[in-house]
Amino acid sequence: MLLTMTDSELLRIKLIQNICDKRLTGVEAARLLKLSPRQVYRLVKRFMDDRGWSLGSPCQTQATRLPASSSS
Repeated sequence: MLLTMTDSELLRIKLIQNICDKRLTGVEAARLLKLSPRQVYRLVKRFMDDRGWSLGSPCQTQATRLPASSSS
């Protein structure tokens, strides 16, 4: 499966990785991304929980799940 990302999404991931590596603060990243620090910290949490795969737009992050199969 091929994933495509825009330049802004790639920048977002790089900045969040820098926050995780302690090379950048959340406040500095918020200023660069034009977001609030709270939004950046929420993205960092989501990045850590999901290993960075769902940081795209909301439409791209919704996973299609199959219903759990029930044993009859």
